[in-house]
Amino acid sequence: MSNYKRTFKPPTPLDLHEIKSLQQHRLIRNELIGLSPTNVSKLHENFLIRVISTAAQRILKVLRSRPKLLNFFRKHVPKLPARIQSLIGSLILKHSSGNLIKQFTYSLDLGFALPTSDTPLVTIVIPVHNNWWVTYECLRYIQSGRNETPFEVVVVDDCSSDLTSEALGNVRGVHIITNTINLGYLHSTNRGASIASSTSTHILLLNNDTKPGINWIDELYRECELDSKIAIAGSALVYPNGLLQESGSQIFRDGSGWNLGRGDSFPNPLHSTVREVDYCSAASVLVRKDFWESRGGYDVRFAPAYYEDTDLAFSARALGFKVVCVPTSVVIHHEGLSHGVSIDSGLKSLQEINRHKFVDKWKLELKFHWENEGIPRIESTRESKGIVVVCDQQLPALQRDSGSHRTMRLINQVSKLGYHVVLGAIDPSTSEIDLVLLRRLGVEVHFDLNNLVDSLQPRISRVRAIWLIRPNVIEQVRSMLPKLNPEILLIGDLLDLPNHKAGQMRVDSRTLRIAKSVDKCVLVSRDEANFVKTQGVLNVSSVWHDFQVHDIDRSWKNTSGAIFVGGFRHQPNVEGLTWFVNAVLPIITREEPNFKVKIIGSGYPAEFVESFHSVNLEFIGHVHDLFPYYATSRMSLVPLLSGAGMKGKLAEALSFGLPVVSTSIGVEGFGFTAEETPVLQSDSPEGFAQACLTLNKNESLNSDLGLKGLRYIELNMSEEAVRNEIKSILTRSENT
Repeated sequence: MSNYKRTFKPPTPLDLHEIKSLQQHRLIRNELIGLSPTNVSKLHENFLIRVISTAAQRILKVLRSRPKLLNFFRKHVPKLPARIQSLIGSLILKHSSGNLIKQFTYSLDLGFALPTSDTPLVTIVIPVHNNWWVTYECLRYIQSGRNETPFEVVVVDDCSSDLTSEALGNVRGVHIITNTINLGYLHSTNRGASIASSTSTHILLLNNDTKPGINWIDELYRECELDSKIAIAGSALVYPNGLLQESGSQIFRDGSGWNLGRGDSFPNPLHSTVREVDYCSAASVLVRKDFWESRGGYDVRFAPAYYEDTDLAFSARALGFKVVCVPTSVVIHHEGLSHGVSIDSGLKSLQEINRHKFVDKWKLELKFHWENEGIPRIESTRESKGIVVVCDQQLPALQRDSGSHRTMRLINQVSKLGYHVVLGAIDPSTSEIDLVLLRRLGVEVHFDLNNLVDSLQPRISRVRAIWLIRPNVIEQVRSMLPKLNPEILLIGDLLDLPNHKAGQMRVDSRTLRIAKSVDKCVLVSRDEANFVKTQGVLNVSSVWHDFQVHDIDRSWKNTSGAIFVGGFRHQPNVEGLTWFVNAVLPIITREEPNFKVKIIGSGYPAEFVESFHSVNLEFIGHVHDLFPYYATSRMSLVPLLSGAGMKGKLAEALSFGLPVVSTSIGVEGFGFTAEETPVLQSDSPEGFAQACLTLNKNESLNSDLGLKGLRYIELNMSEEAVRNEIKSILTRSENT
């Protein structure tokens, strides 16, 4: 390695004003028109830009003919108000083809600064060789980004012969390494990463022919923070025309690769989820610094370029790390500006040579990769067992109902069993928070059922099961599906039977017909599953969802009263609470006048609250965190007179070690034994009231029932128990 020169100019106070202005401008612009480069170019092809371009050309000609005047401008223009500098910078950013404006601002020696940090968590490394205006745009996009993750920028000038060396001298807030001999991409990248700050935890490798998205660093860094097993996280690369260039890549057994999503529209469901991939292009990829340093950066056998990023990813997986693509990190990439796109000439010709080197190095691992069948496998992991399609009435929103909790946990368990989940709904409305959560789980979310069905056609051989939730969904979706391979399991999840009184289960003829028409029928409650079996339905299973045992210290002196948890758009909750307030609470308050009940849940109208004139009731409404309420209450109430399935409010209370007072309909399906029941049960107002009074006074009994509840959840509703049940449902039996 040869010696090199390193320079750094810190940003000035004026720079900070300019950066803030440009960032705000870009934020507003993105909110108005989105990230589509096509929209950006159309928006700014206007008369004003043409006038400024013409004026810039004439002013430039005059300045070049008068050196003294040019020096005057170079000296005083940087002192102009930040607003003027910001205006010039934003014009450059808006008009990507405005070379005259770029040349004009550079001639004035305006320079600019990046919002870098003295204590970065991410070190961005950009190797460059000529193509100054390409580098200029890349740095301007970094400057106007809205990333909260502190970063620094290292630009490695690999013996450029154009304006690059001189122009980089005008950029502040950037560490510049100038090679004295041409080292090529690989060695230049290794050199740039070697001077990363001691505070950096990650290296972000970035090509200079890119335009990073507004928060592309944050999205990559956040994903790595959420999962410490991720060693490499790559951006979604988009062509300037808005089409997808790559959302991660696959490597086949012969070492050849496939850019996932190449040429597809973006964003779209197939490429909008975080997923493991074989590798991500180093055009924009975040790498754990300790992993990078442990292997000495890129393997020099792939110098000067090609297959070094693929090799890096294989090394990460060999050490037990993950390689993922994060499609919310969007980077526009001008593919081929550096080395062209032809593999028959220039540096690009090294691609085939390095493929053979790569195959020789990783031949044992490549034996476990797929053959190149001409189509990619777009699934959450390369080790995926296949695809499980899940459809419900709505996409799950955790704050909406207990059914959403079940669907979300079902999806999570199916994913943990090694399947790629494709999710759709008849009504696709959901909250943005839950959509982000689903995509981070690697779930492929479709907002249009026709689109979902079409996407299955080319990969029908990979579909293992189709899990349809609720009778109307089973009927509607199965009629839309292509002719299914007999090996594909059709699972009809009835969820619950119709609401009923205790001991009065029923199933209508339509639901019974649907249950008999699928390969496997699923219900929530064991009692309901057993009842359906008596109606002549084969292959019936029950599965609810797992509950976590919460470590909670319920000090008796810090607890009082009871809580009721439930949504009031569900009629059994309205009916049950009305019965409790009118028939049970007066009996309790005759003996305990200060007995308080906190009512937690959404959807109750004002007139419902006003109908209960009692100082013993406190309507809390919707809360995000129930922990404080379970920690400070002495019991949970499940006063249901009708209902179906398993009652989430009861299981949740038990998972917090809180004893429960319930009616018989509330405990239906739990199968409590007399010796181990964590519930006091009664269907009469007097018996229900007496149970509440007993738990309110008897500390020993209260504590004993709470411990029994925790044991019940651990033995019957643990993650492992529920996962095993789902695994058995997804396994085709001889009777199917």
